[in-house]
Amino acid sequence: MFLFEGSFGNILHTGDCRLTLDCLHSLPEKYVGRSHGMKPKCSLGYIFLDCTFGKSSHSQRFPTKHSAIRQVIWL
Repeated sequence: MFLFEGSFGNILHTGDCRLTLDCLHSLPEKYVGRSHGMKPKCSLGYIFLDCTFGKSSHSQRFPTKHSAIRQVIWL
């Protein structure tokens, strides 16, 4: 993921990934407000999420995220 912060606002670009709650929780604390149930200090103006295969008319089976990571590590 890429997080852009500037006078233009705050923009999150995930690229082509499987966005999960773990991904969102790995953002800086000011965006997710983890500590003591606090609300986030900053907001994201835009989120660009690439879901190329989010919904496919074909019956495709993708490996789990864990399996895909293992395949890359072993290459």
